[in-house]
Amino acid sequence: MKKKLFFIGIFFSLFFFSCYDFTNIETPETVSISSDAKYQLPAGKISFTLKDKIDVKKLREIIDKNAGSSATDEASSAKASAAAKAIEIYDYNPTQKDDALLQFILNYPIKEISPFTSLNSDLGDFTFERKFDVPDFNQSINSNLSIDNQTVMVPEGIPGSLTEINEGEPLSAWFKITSPDFKTMKLRTGALNISIKKHEGTSPSEDFSLLVQFSLVDKTNHAHVISKSSQVDCANGATIKLNLANADLLPEMEILIDGTLSGGTFAVPPKINTYDLSFSFDELKLSEITGLNMDLGPASHIDISQTFPLSGINSTFKRASIKKGSMAFACVLPDNWSGISCKNSEFVMNGGITIPKENFKNTTSGSDFLRQEAALDGLVITPNDVSPEGSFIEFEVKDAHIIFHEEGDALTLSGACKIDEVEEVILDLSAAGIDINHTDVVDTGLNISTLLGDFLDGNDSSNLINNIKFPEIPAYLYITQPSDNEALKALSLKGKVDALYTANGEEKELNLATIDEEGLPVKNTKTTFAGLADENFMVTSDTLFTRENYSCKIEGMSEVFNAHPESLKFRYAVGLLGDNSEIRLTNDDFQIFKTLGFRISLALVFPLQIIFDDVTDTNSESQGVRDNVITIPNVLELTGNTFDEDMLKREKSSEGEDWLDYTKIIEYIGLVYELDNETPLENMKITFDLQTNQSSEAEAEPVKIIEPKALETSDGEHVLKFTNEEIESICKTYPVMPLVKVELCDADGTSLRSFNRNAHIDFKASLEIQTSGQMVKIWDKNK
Repeated sequence: MKKKLFFIGIFFSLFFFSCYDFTNIETPETVSISSDAKYQLPAGKISFTLKDKIDVKKLREIIDKNAGSSATDEASSAKASAAAKAIEIYDYNPTQKDDALLQFILNYPIKEISPFTSLNSDLGDFTFERKFDVPDFNQSINSNLSIDNQTVMVPEGIPGSLTEINEGEPLSAWFKITSPDFKTMKLRTGALNISIKKHEGTSPSEDFSLLVQFSLVDKTNHAHVISKSSQVDCANGATIKLNLANADLLPEMEILIDGTLSGGTFAVPPKINTYDLSFSFDELKLSEITGLNMDLGPASHIDISQTFPLSGINSTFKRASIKKGSMAFACVLPDNWSGISCKNSEFVMNGGITIPKENFKNTTSGSDFLRQEAALDGLVITPNDVSPEGSFIEFEVKDAHIIFHEEGDALTLSGACKIDEVEEVILDLSAAGIDINHTDVVDTGLNISTLLGDFLDGNDSSNLINNIKFPEIPAYLYITQPSDNEALKALSLKGKVDALYTANGEEKELNLATIDEEGLPVKNTKTTFAGLADENFMVTSDTLFTRENYSCKIEGMSEVFNAHPESLKFRYAVGLLGDNSEIRLTNDDFQIFKTLGFRISLALVFPLQIIFDDVTDTNSESQGVRDNVITIPNVLELTGNTFDEDMLKREKSSEGEDWLDYTKIIEYIGLVYELDNETPLENMKITFDLQTNQSSEAEAEPVKIIEPKALETSDGEHVLKFTNEEIESICKTYPVMPLVKVELCDADGTSLRSFNRNAHIDFKASLEIQTSGQMVKIWDKNK
């Protein structure tokens, strides 16, 4: 036997509350009725608690399902899906009370910026170098060259060679360079000029001829010819030039004079012609000199005034206070120079670093030409050029060996600065080229329109979602660096956050926050939502929503969500505020500064507070009418529990006719129910109706079976009665399909409905059957 009459009594409770949990409904073993009696049957109890139906797990499932649904291609979908899945979701209960407002936190990580990774933070060692001209030894030697004049006497009237006349020896003149004092001198270029003039009173005969050749030789080794001239007639005087290119000069040399005599007056004793010889050099260009000893005079004093940069410290550093450090100077002679020493020196530094001369100490030792050192403790260094104006070096030449390079020679002044520890460093980020200005657009990957609809298990053909508004969705922008770095905490930034979204196919833009003059502080918050949450993802602390932990509060998110956008993106821009680009760092801060970065995130607090606003009423009877009532024609569609077959599980219409014998003894069936509604939805009207659709056409209008019945929604006990005539009408009609219309009143856009964590609806029902007639067994659970 089928379920028959018992189903007739309880069907409306089963389908009306089918979206809830009926696992605890109990049914009797058998049901029998007798004539003219009233029976009470327990129909069951339903308990619905809001926090058990809407929780972090449910939100996570819905967001993950929704992720990427706004994308137009596979790549964008994958990116948006990953972005949405990065959203952190938490249950938020700061009061830790069961009757507190139900709230959720959605934390969206926007960007992590590390602008200091390229910062050259090494202030430990840096160097500098400059080259200075050495004393002009060529000029000094040329100006100091001195050779004594010589006199030679030649007889007339004796033909032959000068060597023969001079008893086998050529005439000679002693040739000595008296200044400077040296051992050898190798020339690159130059010449020796020999001027031959008749001595006063000397008058050679007209036919006297003196054809001679001059040779410059080593005084101790005449075979060592340094230079030789061609033959010249010098009877009446002449000037001879000896080429000294690549010649090796010695301090003492001889001029050998050889040649032939002819003509002249023969006499006894012979007539003697006397000639004066003087010597001069054309500009000599030295190649090498050894054993040099000389006083350079003013040329020994070299002023050091050429500025030089501090290689290794750039404009990143505006200023550094040195706690411990030193600077060392070293002057290096050109290659292959020796015998030249520093007789006196003085150093003073200005500009990038100021070092008084008293700070420098001479630490020259061994083969060093010059070394000076100065302590930098307590001094200040900047990236400006260093000027040694007032510094000088004085040379001393003793037994020097100098090789002159054809391209010129220079003295190399190099230095090294070692900073072991700084008290404080001031960085100029703008001068360093460090970019804290960042602008980007990030996609949340969410389709809010479908996301809200996903909270319903069924089809929102009534357009209920579009009639729900969120009065307030607090949002907080976080720009953090999780350290105790005081420098970053002092940074003042500017910022802007815009929401870019598409609603109803129209692209829109809303500025959520613009921070200019007041500045956008960087927070050193170490606390995270994940760290505050327990194992159930519940956050009970409001720490991250206090002013000291967020950078700015954002208004306007409710406007975005109330537009139910198909896509949602955030465009953000952060940068240094104004010209404030200086950061002051202690030594410890400085060592870790380059590893630091900013984390940008946006946290939304969703309180379960809604306002019903009758803007898209789909009630066919009031289409387009704003009557402050939101009509849901069939609430079963929202729960996914609509009936597409007979509610009484009949397979054909004849099965209902078999039940008519049982309905004759029933005067009425009532659903006695007790309601405890602890939700803000008490002000609503619920109408129960039964309809049938006997036409094969899919769009045929349903036919009413009974008159609609209103359900009381206030707390207390209520009865919903079905008369004998209505029961018979139900049995005769096939198929029977329920419809529950809900009217949400006070949907005027102002009435706020807040859902607490303990919001619940308890429904306890029993069947009341009034009979008249003979006893009938109507139910056997085992059949």
